[in-house]
Amino acid sequence: MNNYIKVSVIVITYNHEQFIKQALDSILMQKVDFKYEILIGDDASTDRTPEILKEYKKLYPDIIDLHLNSVNLGATRNAYNLLMKANGEYIAACEGDDFWVDEYKLQIQVNFLDNNKNYIGCCHPCVIVDEQNKLSKHQKISWISNKKIFTINDFKGYYLPGQVSTILRRNIYKNKEDYSIFYKAHKFIGDRTTILIYLAKGCFFKMDKCMSAYRIVEKNKENLTFLIYSGNNKVINELNYTLQLESYANNVLKINAGFRSYKKVLFVDSIIAFMRRPSLRNINTIKTVLNNYKFPLDLLIYFPYGFIQKIYKKIIYEV
Repeated sequence: MNNYIKVSVIVITYNHEQFIKQALDSILMQKVDFKYEILIGDDASTDRTPEILKEYKKLYPDIIDLHLNSVNLGATRNAYNLLMKANGEYIAACEGDDFWVDEYKLQIQVNFLDNNKNYIGCCHPCVIVDEQNKLSKHQKISWISNKKIFTINDFKGYYLPGQVSTILRRNIYKNKEDYSIFYKAHKFIGDRTTILIYLAKGCFFKMDKCMSAYRIVEKNKENLTFLIYSGNNKVINELNYTLQLESYANNVLKINAGFRSYKKVLFVDSIIAFMRRPSLRNINTIKTVLNNYKFPLDLLIYFPYGFIQKIYKKIIYEV
């Protein structure tokens, strides 16, 4: 039992030399009564991140399992490779530019799941910081639900129970099922895919205590959120990802995950994109969204409400 690993902490990183030490230190500071491992996947960073990781590997050879990719695989394939190697009963995550702020985070969450077998995972609130660790003016994330108990009915195609670094979940990957959809659905986005799979097996509980920090980096444009949600192809990329998840939910998981709700949001986004930059491509984007919704009239009825919601969220949310 001394070799039994209770938690596998997944760390994916790419060009995080400015932040990776803080991320790793926040994991290594954890005060726990169990054994845990840290699986790190560096996706062919071009800065000093690999050198820093090698230093930490030398210091903590029995805890850190380091994987340095020779070529850039993309965030989801990088994470998937680590998940397939996870030995822990539970899985936690901390991306290379995020960090934990409570030294008892893992112990608190493990105790909860040990004592509440009816939940597939648990999470907690987080703070939002910038590259200097300063609190952001906005402390809300538009795609994070406030629900205490998060079920498949709350997913609606894009909501999550918590930011990825706040979640501890049971390790379902040991059962050797085919979870390759994780990287096949999208090269960079994996949190929605993961949560969808887990929601087919159970629900999440949200604790009240804030125990981690989510970093938004805009200055150097390396932040994944910035890369995904900027550019003219946002709606099409999101629609394609949504359609893949919808097909997987219906045909493999045999569940209804409420994707119609998110398609309505994408319709509003497509109209706004056209209003900002009228073009044939943006008209075709609107048509594409309409063609992938069974009841187009619903979209037109929803638009005024969705437009107001979009303005409201723009004011109060960070992302």
